[in-house]
Amino acid sequence: MGGGNGSYSWTGPGGFNSSDQNPVVTTAGTYTLTVTGANGCTSQASADVLLDVSAPIATAMGGSIDCDLGTFQLSGTADQGNVSYTWTGPNGFLSLLQNPVVSDTGMYVLVVTALNGCTGSDSASVNNDCSGCAPMIIDCGPDLTVECGTSLDPLDIGHPIFRKDPNCPDVFVSWSDHWFGTCPYTLVRTWTATDDLGQVETCTQTITIVDTQAPVLQFVPDDITVGCDAIPEPSAAVIATDDCKEWMPVSFQETLVPGSCPGSYTLQRTWSATDDCGNTASSTQVITVQDLVPPQLMGVPQDTALQCHEVSAPANVWAFDACDPNVSVLFSEQHTPGQCAGVHTIVRTWTATDDCGNSSVAVQLIEVVDTTAPTFIGVPVDITVECNAVPPADQVLWAEDNCKQPWTVVSQDSIVP
Repeated sequence: MGGGNGSYSWTGPGGFNSSDQNPVVTTAGTYTLTVTGANGCTSQASADVLLDVSAPIATAMGGSIDCDLGTFQLSGTADQGNVSYTWTGPNGFLSLLQNPVVSDTGMYVLVVTALNGCTGSDSASVNNDCSGCAPMIIDCGPDLTVECGTSLDPLDIGHPIFRKDPNCPDVFVSWSDHWFGTCPYTLVRTWTATDDLGQVETCTQTITIVDTQAPVLQFVPDDITVGCDAIPEPSAAVIATDDCKEWMPVSFQETLVPGSCPGSYTLQRTWSATDDCGNTASSTQVITVQDLVPPQLMGVPQDTALQCHEVSAPANVWAFDACDPNVSVLFSEQHTPGQCAGVHTIVRTWTATDDCGNSSVAVQLIEVVDTTAPTFIGVPVDITVECNAVPPADQVLWAEDNCKQPWTVVSQDSIVP
């Protein structure tokens, strides 16, 4: 608060600015005052404004209507000063007095409001004992602590005990539940007993529900052993159930543990769920992945028999493997001589081995045969000559063969009479 002559300038939280000498603020924090005198000199000071969040504690006192006056004066108090009082009750009753006078029986609620806006409340009942019936007595029993999942039905955990004169009217009983908190959960159960005379009694029972049990994971797949080409997708059917919560998210994590070779390893699939009280459940499926299947050689030609001039280059053989995309193929060829130069056997072998040591071998057997006779080139044509004009057999002849070159040509004359 400032005082004296001069101009005033206040600054504070949230961009607050004011030129009032004594401004009213609503935000807690540090406020700075700058005072400028008529001579232009300035002076500064600061003030801290604190937020008062303390709530008042209200106490309401009820009782029985005076049989002569037909009224009862309610009593309201608070543990703080400078508070306002608001009473509400049956038949639309409303009063801002601290101690109002009422004539109706029933439950009255007192709300006390402090200067900081915080409130506190309490309730009181007003009875009518002028009938000669003694007031009812209701006892809710001790507060309870139960495990989550325990039945909270009054038939299971008990009703309040009522005591009244047997000659007085019957009592109608009701209750209301109010939940608080997340872990533990708190149930405040308020019981209300009302008779035909309008007499009302209440009691409150506090039930604390604790959760010490972890959720239960359901439908987690069993451990399996599969080949690398038969790994199933992670199950989307895994769910978590809990006595305290109908639904909760399930997290998933997969870890690969290397094995003896790239195609053999272990997958650990873990599902986890955590309830509001921090109880965690986990379940793991172990998938053992094995590579026991050798590569498959593709494009291997069948065994065959060929003339020697028909033998071609080796076929382009490749390998397929479900676990190893880069399988190399080794090739070897062996020749075994036959009974003559043009006859032999060719054994062509392809071998594929994956990165886990599984191997496949394919063999093609080619029998090279020579069933085609040589062909003469340059044989003279038949002629007719005089006996003294027979030409000599010195012309050059040669032969072609699909299996051997060169060939020896032998000529022989024969006289046919």
